[in-house]
Amino acid sequence: MKVLVAIDGSEYSQRALSRLGEFLPAKTDEVVLVNVSPNPAVGAVGLVGPPYIDYAALSEQLRAEGAAVLSQGAEVVSRGGYSVRQVFREGDPATEILELAQSEAVGLVVVGSHGRTGLRRFLLGSVSDKVMTHAPCSVLVIKHPQ
Repeated sequence: MKVLVAIDGSEYSQRALSRLGEFLPAKTDEVVLVNVSPNPAVGAVGLVGPPYIDYAALSEQLRAEGAAVLSQGAEVVSRGGYSVRQVFREGDPATEILELAQSEAVGLVVVGSHGRTGLRRFLLGSVSDKVMTHAPCSVLVIKHPQ
């Protein structure tokens, strides 16, 4: 079985990676790590940002940070004895995770929960909620105490 694990470099995703061996099925063939960076030129409500920002440079910086997050995550996963592949995407995190899960025909998606509630959840949305609701396979949300 192929497993997709979404990581963002946060404390939550680091904890999820460190505990991954507890949750992965015994017959895991490959772990696909994905890091998704939002498009810096598009604001939270879909509006184009200010013209004075160098979006190409910002995008390159986010890509470099994503590559570092993926590399660190791959080290952790490979120490567990799993075959690992790294994928970087740019766009809406939930959408990109769902598209990758579909195109890779994964059997399980693993995401962390940031534990947002109330207004913060309404304003910021929940990647894990969107992935759980629309994924073509099972989804494991690793929740951490606040």
